[in-house]
Amino acid sequence: MTNRIAVSLAACGACVLGSAAFATPWNNPNGSGNFFTWQNGGTDNGLFGSPQLIGGNTFLFSPIGFIASADDGATDTKSDRLYFDLHASAGFSISAIQIIEVGTYTVDSGGSSADVNGALSVDDLDSGGTRSEGAPVQYSPVPPYGFGTGPYQGSVLADLSAGQPWTNVHVEFTTNLIAISVPGSSATITLDVTGSQVAINIVPAPAGAAAMGLGLLAMGRRRRA
Repeated sequence: MTNRIAVSLAACGACVLGSAAFATPWNNPNGSGNFFTWQNGGTDNGLFGSPQLIGGNTFLFSPIGFIASADDGATDTKSDRLYFDLHASAGFSISAIQIIEVGTYTVDSGGSSADVNGALSVDDLDSGGTRSEGAPVQYSPVPPYGFGTGPYQGSVLADLSAGQPWTNVHVEFTTNLIAISVPGSSATITLDVTGSQVAINIVPAPAGAAAMGLGLLAMGRRRRA
């Protein structure tokens, strides 16, 4: 029996794969949690910000200025890519990585709109194989958003539980916000918090030993303006 303990990473880089020319390292690009270490943490444009490690197993990112806003016929786009390398501690492997992000939108008239899209990819640093290249984020409500104001939430899951254990991975997550306005109107969309959960598989104990298991911890939080 394989048991799991979940490590939450709440978001929302110079990384091994696909680094941007103008990267913004986290203020804590390397460190350790309860069952993992991370390295090379950063973002392309600094909009995701740097994470806080909470309770030894949760990263909390509070994006600052991750807003697309357009007025009177203009269009605005804001994008950032979050990335880091994750290494399971000895005797552990990584079974899943899930991203959850939360934001708000405001569109003040018909014809204008606010849109969001994102993608998660997870690469096996030991084999070079990619498990979920560009897996799209699923949003609720479904974008684009027309007239009105409200929250939105997106999530995407990379299931790494099948096949050989994954112990060293490279994670990339991209979010794009788009605001489109018509003359005399405005549209705004904001990313407030981005999160991911990393499930760590415990290698089975010797026969006769008691087994403990924890499922994925769902985590989502919206920062008040």
